[in-house]
Amino acid sequence: MTRIYKSKRIPKRNATFNHGWFRPIFVENWAYNFIHYSEQLDPTLNVNTHYVELTGKGLVKTGKNPVKVFGQYWAQFSKMQALNKILGCEVSNFGLRLSPINVEPNSADWFDVRVNPLIVSSTKCYYVNLVWRNRDINKAIKTFSKMDDTIANLILEVEKG
Repeated sequence: MTRIYKSKRIPKRNATFNHGWFRPIFVENWAYNFIHYSEQLDPTLNVNTHYVELTGKGLVKTGKNPVKVFGQYWAQFSKMQALNKILGCEVSNFGLRLSPINVEPNSADWFDVRVNPLIVSSTKCYYVNLVWRNRDINKAIKTFSKMDDTIANLILEVEKG
């Protein structure tokens, strides 16, 4: 179920967060069911679990143009000038993709956070995609249930330029 609500984190910009699967209530319900059924079905499940992976996706509107926001953000980095020369025009990274530094994507403690302009509405909306993996189920759930604030803070930082 997808809900739209006004974020408390960006009141001046009247940001609308249209969240998919990383709503805190959904994460809490999932965690309860996972722990409850794992204890009923196999008490050693948590011992045998290598890691838990939580994924989510959603849309964010802040009133700013994501294409321009990322264009201005990436233009600040000197390495972009070299890429401009190679491609023969001014270029920009089309979004933001973050993961832990020097950690292999197949590691048990890893994440992938992507924030890009939504292709079909690139001047109005950000598309967010998350993968959060951790060996400790409680740590994964705690971190993932705070993704609303984390994503809001990432977008605010990029929009500041």
